[in-house]
Amino acid sequence: MSIVPENLTFYGLDRDLMRVNLPRPLEFELVKSFDSPAHSFEGDFPCGTAYPEFMYVEFWDGQTRLFRGLVDEQTVTENDGGRRFRLIARSRGSLLLDNEARPQTYQNVDLQDIFENHIRPYGFSELNAQTLPLFNVFPVLKGTSEWEVFYNFFRNSGHGVAYINDENKVICCEHPDTGVIHSISNRDPAAMRYSSLKIVNNRYSPVTEYIIRDQDGAYSYSYQNPDQTTGLTRRRYLIPSGEFMDASYAGWFEAFLRIKRSMLGKQVITATVPGYQAASLCDRVNLDAGLCRYDGLFVHQLRWKLSAGGVSTTFTLIDPQYI
Repeated sequence: MSIVPENLTFYGLDRDLMRVNLPRPLEFELVKSFDSPAHSFEGDFPCGTAYPEFMYVEFWDGQTRLFRGLVDEQTVTENDGGRRFRLIARSRGSLLLDNEARPQTYQNVDLQDIFENHIRPYGFSELNAQTLPLFNVFPVLKGTSEWEVFYNFFRNSGHGVAYINDENKVICCEHPDTGVIHSISNRDPAAMRYSSLKIVNNRYSPVTEYIIRDQDGAYSYSYQNPDQTTGLTRRRYLIPSGEFMDASYAGWFEAFLRIKRSMLGKQVITATVPGYQAASLCDRVNLDAGLCRYDGLFVHQLRWKLSAGGVSTTFTLIDPQYI
């Protein structure tokens, strides 16, 4: 389903959270990525008045809010082409990236504890987790963001991945919900047509083997990528993280997670379709690329863009088995 751009309304919110109507933007871009808690917005507006300093920017489709973000930058420029007003903003999840976690070593800590200490203080009240894993020891290193602490804790437990959905719920699950299934094809009249398509096979991305240091300091065992079809040799040496050091050969599990992550970028497909498409992260796409077909691709990133050339939606798609 496509959203009519002319129906979008934009607002700036000042320090008192008073809404100020903004004119229809000349250009804007909204980007949402599955692997980031912060969605980003950039918009250029005609500037015929002096605006207050905005704390937030929002835009709506009727009664549905499509974005609300904290303003990072507010700029007025003027040249021969006229005066423009630019807002750059990120969603509330940006607070989890911008704030550094206190360095410490947790003992006997579970996911709920980590949520209470690192996520809830920034305005996130709902944790939706299928399980609450526990670590006997979990180190938080200096320079780690609040989100990295939470994300790594759950990821390293082996129970799946953590992400923040459009309702600002923190989701921790083994397999993200499938969401809506979209069809993209230039041959099927019922599908969304693509104006551009790019299929990239990143042969530099996969790691094929980790050689792992044991508790005695010797690199005594290894873990190999189960996918041996690439014909590549990409070897790495691994000193297991602190939370993996308690159990014998626990480095195998960390190596498994790292290799799985390296495979995430093996094949990346981007498809741009005209219009502002009503899609969400975690949706699935069946893509007819002409010469070949891909079913069940995972929507890893969405980019909506308004420019002089019109409105478009770009889907970044990956293989869901490596999420």
